[in-house]
Order: sequence, then C-alpha cells, then structure tokens
Amino acid sequence: MKQHTTALIYGWMMMITLLILSSFILALGLQFTSLTNPLLSRLTTIIAFLMIFFSAFVSGVKAKQNGWLVGLILGLGFSLMIYLYQYLGYSEHFSMYQLLYHLGFLITSTLGAILGVNLLGSRSSDG
Repeated sequence: MKQHTTALIYGWMMMITLLILSSFILALGLQFTSLTNPLLSRLTTIIAFLMIFFSAFVSGVKAKQNGWLVGLILGLGFSLMIYLYQYLGYSEHFSMYQLLYHLGFLITSTLGAILGVNLLGSRSSDG
C-alpha cells in the first residue's frame, strides 16, 4: 500500500510539474507567435494526453505492480481536479464531449501505468 501511495505522489508531482511547464510554454507561444484558437485547442489536447501518459508511466515504474490500479486512480484524480476547477470556477458541469476526453484521459493513464510496470517496474524489483 505504501508503494502505491508513493507512486501516486510521484505521478501527481510529475503531472503538476508538467502542467505548469506546458502552461508556461503555451503562454509564451501565445504571446510571441501567431497561434490561432483551433491550433491551440489541438495542441493543448495533445499535450494533456502526453502529460498524463508520462505521469502515469512514472507512477507505474514506482509502483512496480498493479499498474492498472495506479493509472486508474491517477486518471480519476486528474478528471476530478478538472471537474472541480470547472464547476467551482465557472459553475459548469462536464458536457458529453468533455466526458469523452476524460474517458480518453482515463484510458491513457491506465495504459501508461501498465506500461511503466511491465517495461521498467518489474526489472527494478528483481534486483
């Protein structure tokens, strides 16, 4: 249980770090280039999926087992954080379109953690 908690903390710290870094880079891109709204929307979606996958992969490596559970919890936590921000900040619920995105986030985080456990996590537990 302690190993899963540590893995989730690593995943959350990685996710928050990547979120701040990507927000900073996108803000610089908006300030100094001519990014348009359709391009920005696609770019933020791609960055969000990569960010979640990489964070879940790191969590899976740290967890060394039950990657599906760690990825599922990480994805659900991310969706809950976004929902609370949207609901408390803008008094809006998820639309059906957003639910599909968050389902994709959930699947991405689960697959990232499973790959983290199977590609690197099991090797480090042998030593």
